[in-house]
Amino acid sequence: MRPNKEAIEFDNSVENAVKKYLNNKQAYCMYPGCNMHAISSHTISKKISLNQISENGILFSPESKRMYPEKKYGIGEIGINDASTFKGFCKIHDEIFFSVDKNGIKSQKDVFLQVYRVLNYIIFNENVINKMAPLFYEKLNTSLKNENIKKIIERGKNTATEANEIRIKKLNKYSSNILNIINAGGLNSATFDEEAFLTLDITMDQDIQENSHNKNEDNLIIVHRKVNYHIPVAMATKVSFSLNTQGKEDELFLICIPYENYSDLIIMFAKGKSLFAKNNHYLHYIYNDLNMLELIEKTMVNSEDWWMSPRAYKSIPENKKEIFIEDMYYRNLNFFEFYDLSIFNDLRAKLIKKYKQNQSGIDKLIKIHEQRLDHIPLRDNKELKKEKLNSKMMLAFLDFRKE
Repeated sequence: MRPNKEAIEFDNSVENAVKKYLNNKQAYCMYPGCNMHAISSHTISKKISLNQISENGILFSPESKRMYPEKKYGIGEIGINDASTFKGFCKIHDEIFFSVDKNGIKSQKDVFLQVYRVLNYIIFNENVINKMAPLFYEKLNTSLKNENIKKIIERGKNTATEANEIRIKKLNKYSSNILNIINAGGLNSATFDEEAFLTLDITMDQDIQENSHNKNEDNLIIVHRKVNYHIPVAMATKVSFSLNTQGKEDELFLICIPYENYSDLIIMFAKGKSLFAKNNHYLHYIYNDLNMLELIEKTMVNSEDWWMSPRAYKSIPENKKEIFIEDMYYRNLNFFEFYDLSIFNDLRAKLIKKYKQNQSGIDKLIKIHEQRLDHIPLRDNKELKKEKLNSKMMLAFLDFRKE
């Protein structure tokens, strides 16, 4: 069913309201105890990272295209000054990231600083959802005539609001604990060696543990790896995905910072409840460059906070672009299954060549990635996908009615 003109206009009004909120000059610094106005700054360094993948100040990133009579989702141009920016810190507290922005991640402390900044970027965006949600519910309330449906929507609103507040509370606790560790002064400031690999087990304070069934389930694992090749995308994102039919969710934080000749990768997840922690599953990605590339690609499909090199985006064949964008729109992939579309062919081919030359003993994995270079995966047709998406929405609707 096509959205009507009124719905499209409403979507655009909400999007304009979001933009107005994001550009609000009265945003305040997110550093604890500071009440100064926040400035617009980059989550990923513009000087030493985004400049390395942009062309004429342009990058490519996910975007919504709302034009009557269709709503479309795609990937479009974004200016480097807008990529990864948010109003999170005042001019004084933004200076705590000076070394990271100037030199990149060189030490354990730098890892924590980058994680702290990304967490606040995510919190900022979650707060935008909180601010804008009333617009959606007000529109629904005025357009619906059926009182029973209104009651169901109201329960859904309350559930969604509560879930968002829980997410923000948890993220704030992560952020607070990371900042406490930074300010405690015990972090190793020694410079990393090339191809560094660092795993940090971060204990959350009792405040966050007291609501957990397992005392360590909210503790964090932070893994950093520096690789000696250029990844043509910057990322600062959190991906949430369902673990099973009971609706339990797993989540992964992924940060990718490309430089001219190398890249920094950071993944973070909750120790006690994440499948990434179970049987050290995360090592499957961290120790192998091909698996890490696949993790980056499927994270891109499931998130919007990434910024790609124009050269890399334009090198993707049109038939692959179409599948990539459709996958992003429907997001019905199993996160723990192998993603069958190669987005970064040039980099994948380079890594395959490296492993072949080193006689690494992973012939089966190399063959799988080699086959993906020219593989065009099959997908359900769009109408069937829409039906499946509508069915999921209806199931959620019926679940509310049962309450």
